[in-house]
Amino acid sequence: MLKLSIALAFALTASAQVEIAVHINNNAGLASAQVNKAMKIAGRVFVPLGIAVRWSICDPACTETGSVPTFIMGLAGPQLEMPVPAALGFAMLATGKGNRAAVSLPRIEDFAEANSVPMESVLAYSIAHELGHMITRSKEHSTGVMRAKWDKENAMRMGQIRLEFAAKDGAAMKAALQSRVSPARVTE
Repeated sequence: MLKLSIALAFALTASAQVEIAVHINNNAGLASAQVNKAMKIAGRVFVPLGIAVRWSICDPACTETGSVPTFIMGLAGPQLEMPVPAALGFAMLATGKGNRAAVSLPRIEDFAEANSVPMESVLAYSIAHELGHMITRSKEHSTGVMRAKWDKENAMRMGQIRLEFAAKDGAAMKAALQSRVSPARVTE
């Protein structure tokens, strides 16, 4: 009986979803259709991890929504100064709650063009990558989505919507989020 209870509890925990909110601040003025496509792709990247993303577009005064972990992502144009020369974005883990990041639209467009993949796919994966940093509150890199520098093979997988988080990164994100949310925000 105890074994059955443990197995049932494990199965329920494994299938439970954690919800997050992501506010997109479109400072770059990207067309709404492109932003929406990128949000849809990025949301799909989190599904296998048991993370449901609630997206919204907001103005520069984006604020957190108190009921779920909230992250704010800026889409920036050429005015953004990047801390690392080859980076497509960066998470500001030392700012406020560590829940803000920005991606560089010109760098994303250049990467997409150089690798012949849709810009929206590269934008989606750049957003997912920076969300990974913010969720875990870590600057660590790994493989897949959390790779420090993407190559042609990663770009090809982005174009096919097949680039994934490494299992250890997914587990770290899920654990970090579950420790932040109340049981009422974990859904079956």
